[in-house]
Amino acid sequence: MTKKEMQFYIMADRIMNGYKAKRSIREIISSLIRPNYTMKFLIALRKVEYYQSKKNIWKTIWGIRFNRYSYKTGFSIAPGVLGYGVVIPHFGTIVVGTGNTIGNYTVLHTTVCITGGNKIIGDALYCGTGAKILNNIELGSNVTVGANAVVNKSFKSNGILLTGIPATIKKEERPWYIRDGEIFRKRVEMCEKLKSDMGL
Repeated sequence: MTKKEMQFYIMADRIMNGYKAKRSIREIISSLIRPNYTMKFLIALRKVEYYQSKKNIWKTIWGIRFNRYSYKTGFSIAPGVLGYGVVIPHFGTIVVGTGNTIGNYTVLHTTVCITGGNKIIGDALYCGTGAKILNNIELGSNVTVGANAVVNKSFKSNGILLTGIPATIKKEERPWYIRDGEIFRKRVEMCEKLKSDMGL
């Protein structure tokens, strides 16, 4: 990850969680009184991803911050796994293990567990509360995993809803950022425009 990519990932995460791409003075002051630990965690995640291949003091500093925010939020998310534009709506236990490759615009609700391994998952994954993704499997893009569903085999189709234990295809489904309201579609468009403007 380059420094420009790291900056873009942070801004995309901010936009998708309802913030401006860059912090305003007002937000900086407000965060001193009411820290947003979800955003602090996501920023630390991106910083760790950038510094992990470097040998300097910032690698250690951001590693410590990452661990602290992980403890505060209950998020155990391995660096280098998630694409940009991650949405985490609430505090609570979330586990995303190492070795996986998950695309952009992922939504992770509470008590989601994506075990470590070699999963390959496309863009716009939406995990409802309690969703679990196990084994070394492949999922297409625009896949919604329903609440408490357990996915233990590959579904390479795009635009589907998976429900049940073990999960099966319930129906075709639109991308979550279209299904869940105009505001999310606009945020995705903002991220893609920002990416283009930054030459990435």
